Amino acid sequence: MINLNNFLKNATITLLFLAFSHNSFAMNIFATASKDKTIKIWKPNTDGNFTCIQTIDQTSGGHTRWIASLAFNKEGLLASGSYDKTIKIWKPNTDGKFTCIQTIDQNSGGHTAYIASLAFSKAGLLVSGSDDKTIKIWNQNENNQFELKQTLDCGYNGHAETVKSIVFNKAGLLVSGSWDNTIKIWKPNTDGNFTCIQTIDQTSGGHTDYITSIACNKDGLLASGSWDRTIKIWEPNTDGNFTCIQTIDQTSRGHTHWVTSVACNKDGLLTSGSLDITIKIWKHNPNWKQNQKKPFKCVQTIDQKSGSLRSSAKSISYNKDGLLVSGLFNGSIKIWKQAANNQFAHIQTIDQNSGSHTHSISSLAFIPSKKLDDFNKKLKNNTNYRELKIITHEE
Repeated sequence: MINLNNFLKNATITLLFLAFSHNSFAMNIFATASKDKTIKIWKPNTDGNFTCIQTIDQTSGGHTRWIASLAFNKEGLLASGSYDKTIKIWKPNTDGKFTCIQTIDQNSGGHTAYIASLAFSKAGLLVSGSDDKTIKIWNQNENNQFELKQTLDCGYNGHAETVKSIVFNKAGLLVSGSWDNTIKIWKPNTDGNFTCIQTIDQTSGGHTDYITSIACNKDGLLASGSWDRTIKIWEPNTDGNFTCIQTIDQTSRGHTHWVTSVACNKDGLLTSGSLDITIKIWKHNPNWKQNQKKPFKCVQTIDQKSGSLRSSAKSISYNKDGLLVSGLFNGSIKIWKQAANNQFAHIQTIDQNSGSHTHSISSLAFIPSKKLDDFNKKLKNNTNYRELKIITHEE
């Protein structure tokens, strides 16, 4: 098996994480995080193109090693997880900048290895997955600080390797994907603690290699991407367990290399990125059972092999208005707008010359729509907001 660390060392440049803010207002704020140890905050100008308004580095309270994960909660707080083994919580100020209000480390019950994945529940729980093979559940107290509530490890039927992806589905189940090649389904008990109710491995139709990304669509289906070069679609049963209803591989217009990311938009489209340097758009057929067809079919393949910015998508995210953003291994960001027939047209590329990261983007996230109006007003009322930018810390 190929060693990921060696692969990334030999890669040209890598872009690690991207996060979007969800709101109907024109200014759709998103955040990116990278191997260059910085977090960048982006907003669109009047012409619709995105500009970096803040770069968070070590000199402004940021991480000391590269950042692997980002997530926004419904209140607009941003969580970041890093190879420095810490989680940082960031709050937007009235001037539009984010300030660190908490650092979670080993002394406060944190992880003993790098943080690979983060997610917030609708109820406000923060969940973190790590290279220490554990999942930690964090509850926000009355002082808006996050406290450790539960650690899910091997004693709780946890994972045996790095927990690479974490999501909540619409039913409130926690879904985790790991480099142990399994997907685990976790159900909250009456006391709020989580119990594993299903482990999906190769014997139950699961993947045969590392699981890199998991996404949920609006109809409750799960999509998982893997180094085995497949995407698998999972349907929940009445007992809460999931069954594989489709495996997308090369024979069904799937990817020819590792699948690095999957994401779903509000209309039910599934998007996947791969080291084969393509992004694929998959349309869901809700009547697939009656029509005796597959649940998803490929409606567009975006080939990124041409041009000087030839690179694979490491992270993919949608905002609620249909913008698709991809963070690339070469540190660039590409933005796509949905047109007719579910086709996406490229509208902007942000590279190092236009303020992007100097190494690969690991993750991408949008600010939730509930709080974006307030955030936009804060930016709009600040006459100097267009000048908000901190010099990136050089390694």
